[in-house]
Amino acid sequence: ERIITKISKEQKIKTFTMIPTNIIFNPVFSEWFTADKIFCYGPEDLELLKKMGYNENRILISGNPKYDKYFERENMKLLKNKFFHKNNLDENRKILLIMMSDWHKDDTNWIIELVNFLYDNSCQTIIKIHPKFKKIMIELTKKNIKEINYKCKGKCSVIIDEDSTFLISLSDVFITDYSAAIFGALFLKKPSFNINFNFNERLKKNIYMPFADEGISTFVESVDKLKIEIIQKLNSKKIDDNIEQGFKKYFKYNDGYATDRIIKKLELN
Repeated sequence: ERIITKISKEQKIKTFTMIPTNIIFNPVFSEWFTADKIFCYGPEDLELLKKMGYNENRILISGNPKYDKYFERENMKLLKNKFFHKNNLDENRKILLIMMSDWHKDDTNWIIELVNFLYDNSCQTIIKIHPKFKKIMIELTKKNIKEINYKCKGKCSVIIDEDSTFLISLSDVFITDYSAAIFGALFLKKPSFNINFNFNERLKKNIYMPFADEGISTFVESVDKLKIEIIQKLNSKKIDDNIEQGFKKYFKYNDGYATDRIIKKLELN
């Protein structure tokens, strides 16, 4: 972004950028954006950018365009049917989605235990591997996937190349360590868990852990407790009030028209 902005300004070309994900207050981000205008997702992001020193006149609220497609219900239905068929998923079983940002010690052990437990309770599991593991820790990733597939044959699907929010839209419950994809779970009003089975202090301080503090997600440090909590969430038909409040806080401008707002503001500027 910095290089493109620098060259554009030398050529007297107006520049626009967009925050890459929902942000939190961090002084490190105070010099992140150098473009003339910054698109952000909503009032929460605008206030955080101002707090980090960005001039309000540079900030444009648009909503997040990546969520627009989830308002195209017929198209989403076709995509879901195709995905279920391709990955041999049972439409009659509820889905747990595991989406970790890192490999942690003993991850395969608890994943295998949880997958088998949930299958015995009429559920199936999708495990989304972070795409960075196509370039780093390749051998460990292959080993872990092989072990999971062998010990959970026919009970889960291990996936790398698929849109995270699309997978969340298929799921009934979402699990992560500290992935920003948890915002997708909130947008789709899915119950979510932040897990920390190794009692890692760094995870507790991670930037997305405030979700647990706000009650939007549930923070869990025990596999046995996670099993109980998942079954409770699956049996509950009510969306938690904290999730509803979190949706209003973070997704006020995600109504299917974010792309249209961006185009109109580009035309006006």
